Amino acid sequence: MPSILVRNLDTEAVKGLKRMAAANKRSLQAEVKDILEGVSAHMQKADEAMLKVRAAFRGRKFPDTGALIRADRAR
Repeated sequence: MPSILVRNLDTEAVKGLKRMAAANKRSLQAEVKDILEGVSAHMQKADEAMLKVRAAFRGRKFPDTGALIRADRAR
């Protein structure tokens, strides 16, 4: 399994991670691993959702909304 090394973390960030790890009864490494895997999974789902939205609107033309915004502000 690949490994990463993160250097120069803020001291307060490390303290917070250690508190979270203790609260979850995990090692610091296990806590950070869980956080990173969770964020990665979330980002992958967000990317998939974005691709679906882009596919749904592919080829459609939308008007320039700048004129509408300026008219609204002028009211």
